[in-house]
Amino acid sequence: METRRNIFLIIKESVNNLIKYSECTKASIKASCEGGDLCFIVKDNGKGFDTTKLTNRNGIKNLKARAGQINADIQIKSAPGQGTEIILVVKARELTVLHAV
Repeated sequence: METRRNIFLIIKESVNNLIKYSECTKASIKASCEGGDLCFIVKDNGKGFDTTKLTNRNGIKNLKARAGQINADIQIKSAPGQGTEIILVVKARELTVLHAV
């Protein structure tokens, strides 16, 4: 249940941030299975942000913490004026937990 819940909350937070901050005109959410791993990509063409800039907001920290809890890889790619892309990869070994429930 923890893996399923964290996947849901990571996608939910990513979409929430997209809606609140990106000012985008296009957005997409893609899910795929690659080599047994589950991959989610949330992408927009919005204003982007500097990923190296420190902030007091918890969104990015929460995404990384949740991914860590389920041993998933998360990449947050963004730059001012370039939009944002969040890639979550849940390893096949973690997905066996989903099937066992």
